[in-house]
Amino acid sequence: MIFKILSRLSIALAAFLFTYIANLLFSDMSLQAANDYVSNPLHWMIFTFYLIGISFLIDWIFKKINETSTWSYVSAYTLAGIIIWAVLFVTVLFDSFSWYFFVVIYSSIYTVIGFIVFYLFLKVFRMNVKKILMIGIPSLIAILFIVFTNPAIKSGFSSAYEANSYHAEFDNFNGEEPVWIPVEAEQEYEIEIDWNLENDAQHGLRLSPDVHEMGDLTIEENETISYEATETGELLFFFNGVNIEGEVTFTWEEI
Repeated sequence: MIFKILSRLSIALAAFLFTYIANLLFSDMSLQAANDYVSNPLHWMIFTFYLIGISFLIDWIFKKINETSTWSYVSAYTLAGIIIWAVLFVTVLFDSFSWYFFVVIYSSIYTVIGFIVFYLFLKVFRMNVKKILMIGIPSLIAILFIVFTNPAIKSGFSSAYEANSYHAEFDNFNGEEPVWIPVEAEQEYEIEIDWNLENDAQHGLRLSPDVHEMGDLTIEENETISYEATETGELLFFFNGVNIEGEVTFTWEEI
């Protein structure tokens, strides 16, 4: 039994890594989106405990009914990939059925792809200890590398902090970059973010959850950020883009 679990765990990790590649392809090669997907603890749980458990359940049910067709297995794994999100988002159903249907289907895309890949790998590979090591360990190392390094493409990238500003320039940037802004308790700040890009490629901003825990943030009509700090520390912002060229500047001052 332990051998079967380890076999399926190694294949599940390989399938999880495959979803990273699928995410890149379906998100116009957005490294930030793909990195976020494999860094999400919930996705780790789904592609380990849930997927392995449901694979044993599917095998048990199909043996009981003497079902062996590939199409039936693919359908079962597809359904399993959708059900988990239908359960997780069940509270949304009480607000809007159409929105519930959308978020379940959208969230299921990569899960279903990964689950089907898992089944196909399970069907193709006749596992032994050597294959467990050859498949599982490289997949785990690759996933952990993505999680801990948050890889990005930085061609011609340079950045610098000054007294109350941060400035970055890049010829081609694809990924996510952190920016730390120091604040003091009981002080109010005005934060401006100025993008100057040579193309209209996808770009944006993300905040660490700690930003909201350390004070109150308000976006003004002119799109500047007003921040009233309740704690002393550093606010963690992230700017991201997909093959963008140009520069971005963060400035902050007490008001």
